[in-house]
Amino acid sequence: MKALETASTNATQSVAGNHRKHRYQKVVDGRKQPIRGLWVRNGRFIARVTAENEQGKKEIRWVPLSGAATVSQAQAAIRKLLTRRDDNALPILKRTPKFVAYVQEYFRYYEQVKDAKRPATIKKERGAMDMWTEHLGETRLDRINRAQINSFIAKRQASGISGRTVNLDVIALRNVLKKAIDDGWLKTLPTENLRPL
Repeated sequence: MKALETASTNATQSVAGNHRKHRYQKVVDGRKQPIRGLWVRNGRFIARVTAENEQGKKEIRWVPLSGAATVSQAQAAIRKLLTRRDDNALPILKRTPKFVAYVQEYFRYYEQVKDAKRPATIKKERGAMDMWTEHLGETRLDRINRAQINSFIAKRQASGISGRTVNLDVIALRNVLKKAIDDGWLKTLPTENLRPL
C-alpha cells in the first residue's frame, strides 16, 4: 500500500512541477526582495501596470517586456513603461480588432449616422476597402505597417492603375485608420508622412 501511495505522491509532484513554469512568478532582486510590478512567465519578463481604460477607470494590464533578457533590462523597461504612462503615451495595451472586422464596424457606424458622408462616398470607400481587406486580411489594426501599405501601392501600380486612383485608395484606408484612432485602437497612423503619387 505504501509503495502505491508513494508512487501517486511522486506523480502529483511532477505534474505540479510542470505547471509551475507556466505561472506568473515574482521577480526578485539581488537581496531576494520582490521587484514591484515585475513578473516572469515562461522565461519572459512581464510588467503588471495599472492604466486607465477608455471610460477613465483604472485597470490592471499585463504588458510583455520584449527585448528584456536580464532583470536589470526588465527593470529599465518597466521604468520606461511607467514614464510613458505618466506622459499618457502608453501603447494600446489590449488586443486590437482585426482589420476585416473593423472595416465592417466602420461602415456600420456611417450607416447609422445620417448625413456624415454622402452615399456615393461610402460606395467608393467600400470598393477601396474590399481591395484593402483582400490585401491586409486578418491583420490586427496595430500591426498594419508602412511595408504592407507600400506593397499594396506597388501591386496596384503594377496592374496599370493610375496614381490618382491609388491615392484615393490610400485616402480611404487613412479614413478608416483615423476612425480607429478616434475609437482608441491606435495612437499613430501608419500612413503618416506618406507622400501621394
